[in-house]
Amino acid sequence: MAAATGVILSYLFQMEAILAWGGLAIAFLALFLKLILAGYRSVKTPFDIAMVLMVGGGLVGLWVSPTLDLSLGAFQSLLAVTLIYYSVGTYYRPALLMKWGLPLFAMSLLGATFFAFSRGPLPSANLNFVSLKAFQLAQLAPKLPQFSSQPNLAPGVTHGLALTLFVAAAIVGGFAVFGKWFWLRLLSGVMSAVFLAVMVMFTNESIMGLFTKSMEGRLPLWHDTVQMLKGHPFTGLGLGSWAWVHNSAVVPYPSHPHNAYLELYTNTGVLGLLAFFVSLVVGVRLGWDILRSPRSSLWYGLGVGVLLACLISASVGFVESAPVGIPLLGAEAYFYVVSPLPWMLAALLVVAHGLLKGNGVRERRR
Repeated sequence: MAAATGVILSYLFQMEAILAWGGLAIAFLALFLKLILAGYRSVKTPFDIAMVLMVGGGLVGLWVSPTLDLSLGAFQSLLAVTLIYYSVGTYYRPALLMKWGLPLFAMSLLGATFFAFSRGPLPSANLNFVSLKAFQLAQLAPKLPQFSSQPNLAPGVTHGLALTLFVAAAIVGGFAVFGKWFWLRLLSGVMSAVFLAVMVMFTNESIMGLFTKSMEGRLPLWHDTVQMLKGHPFTGLGLGSWAWVHNSAVVPYPSHPHNAYLELYTNTGVLGLLAFFVSLVVGVRLGWDILRSPRSSLWYGLGVGVLLACLISASVGFVESAPVGIPLLGAEAYFYVVSPLPWMLAALLVVAHGLLKGNGVRERRR
């Protein structure tokens, strides 16, 4: 987890990528040793076929990429999020992982939110009430040091962070509705409301304009992407290379097609689409099992919350690329990072399903 997180942070803060490669090599060595010593069943998960297809699509995208350096960094992040999936999905004490991991995730998300607010929102031509309050709140926050010139953690452009807040609100909301104890439902309800409120502050202006001017800008991008894909129907355009192909050079805008499904196709070609459909079938099967589980279980709220988060991410994917990939833009830099969100949701789906079907009971007996 530390190695995979290091990859994401190395691009977010524009650090040396060689350190992240070293961390990944050590982390994958541990995974391979576990596979060799304990056998395939020790790392077997429901999404294995999808993971193989996705990594294969990433290799194809790397092979055909017109910008090898950019795609190599994107492939590094693809390996990192795959490692995150297996780290969470195959952990031998899932209940303990969730009891500690979910609060730590919430604290990390609040820290990232605070960092974003400390940088202040981008200037807006028409500050409405919500945007104005967000701007005033940002002025009160202490100014944290700037690690790089790119503005990816700033209100107004942080759609990836906003989506993560939305997903977190859904997962916590599951505990708020189906929590086993009153104090858990109350605390979860308050946290879910806070996450939603901050998400609205980040994206209020974007949401208000989504079905007016924003859609007018998205439709031509979707049309252009389809036209570009006609020349590369099997391989895609190259991993993280949409902006290069669309703009004939890496320039800040436009940097993605504003559609996660088109983004996935351009990145990984037919193999990536097959991985998505396999994941969809597996996810529906796991989700159906979760919904039929006893509601009295401590982990039923987790399962329902993760399912709701999956639906939210799938819906947002029709108008945003953030569920699949995140361009990191700067005055003198452009990187592309594969979003960890789908991999994390898949891992949480596996964990919730296992806990509800008895894995947590066996863990307590050990």
